[in-house]
Amino acid sequence: MSAMYVGAYWGARAEPASTCAARLARCLESLHGAHPALTSWCHKGRSHAGARRPVDVDPGSLTTLVERGRARRDVDDETIDELGFTGGMWNGQTPSVGLTFQCGATFMPIGNNMVLQLSGGGEGETLTEPAVARAVLDSLVNAWEPAWVTWTTDAWRNAQGAEPGRPVVGWLTYLRGVPAYGIPDELASVAMAGGVLVSAALTFAEVTEERILSVREALRGAGALDLRGGGSEVGS
Repeated sequence: MSAMYVGAYWGARAEPASTCAARLARCLESLHGAHPALTSWCHKGRSHAGARRPVDVDPGSLTTLVERGRARRDVDDETIDELGFTGGMWNGQTPSVGLTFQCGATFMPIGNNMVLQLSGGGEGETLTEPAVARAVLDSLVNAWEPAWVTWTTDAWRNAQGAEPGRPVVGWLTYLRGVPAYGIPDELASVAMAGGVLVSAALTFAEVTEERILSVREALRGAGALDLRGGGSEVGS
């Protein structure tokens, strides 16, 4: 299976490290209840021991983690405020889940995002149970207030040829600011937190590349993909 991921994307939003950390904390707290594999996190590291060091999820510790990812110039170590903050962690268990984020950026070729890289097959299939998937999307949407979210794969993304910053359609696609009544009747959609959630199929296993392209064409024809999330869509 091509790499599966859930990506949330939004445009220019100048936020300090403390605000980004508060959003991250809300997201992690919500993900905690979505699936056992999302209950705890570890720092990334070059050694086995380093990659097993737990992430403290209290606001102060997360603010320090976010601040550590502030963009700086190589020459003089000066901060580059327009690039915001980057960071990442992983869950340290099976199924494996990686988490990366970029927040506080105002330079839109970079953009802001949070991406969950998900294991496919085996125990990873439990992450695609509809109730779990909806809980994961709710966590990202409520915490980060993104312009759009996609639950997709590298192969499906590449097949679409979407412009940088434009929504990429997946099994599940959230579009902020798009009303449910603006979605074509032939597509399964439901209102969700200031926007709409569109499903390409009832389950992840039922989705095909042809179905993804069909849903994308229907959404494009309805003008539902005209919003921009800023920067290049990142999934790997």
